[in-house]
Amino acid sequence: MTLSSRIAYSFTPQAPFRGFWWVLGLLLIGLATESHAQVQVFAEQPASFGSFVVGYGGGSIHISEEEERVAEGEVILLNQGSEAMPPVFAVEAPLGAVIHIQLGPEVILKGSNGGEAILRMHYPYAGSTYISQVAPPDRNYIAIPVSLTLNGRLESIPGNYSGSLSITVLEE
Repeated sequence: MTLSSRIAYSFTPQAPFRGFWWVLGLLLIGLATESHAQVQVFAEQPASFGSFVVGYGGGSIHISEEEERVAEGEVILLNQGSEAMPPVFAVEAPLGAVIHIQLGPEVILKGSNGGEAILRMHYPYAGSTYISQVAPPDRNYIAIPVSLTLNGRLESIPGNYSGSLSITVLEE
């Protein structure tokens, strides 16, 4: 995960108070800069696609932010074993802060038995901009919908697959 901070302030002073507003503006920027240093991002929950079987033609599995699981192609979903869950990130930011997320590139997951699969993240229904609803130490939770593409039975060997997801969080 990458964390970036950006501070953007704009104010237009009125003519008789220009000097006062300029000093007040510098004071506000100084105070705000210290509070922005407290923004943190945590990986709260890894992605899990549950149990499934892949046919020779391959296919994909989609997990929504509400944990709904849908298969396409030659993928059969099984109702045993682990649950399907999207990855969840927690952002600790000042109350009312505007938070923007940018999703990283697709990830090639490597299997414990030699297989490969492709994981893609999608933007949540709410979009890529959020307003922090809680003050630290409480956290804002963001579930990221994901898709897993499997190339077929010969390349998607059963096993545990792992890789690293990346998101960038910009906070104003």
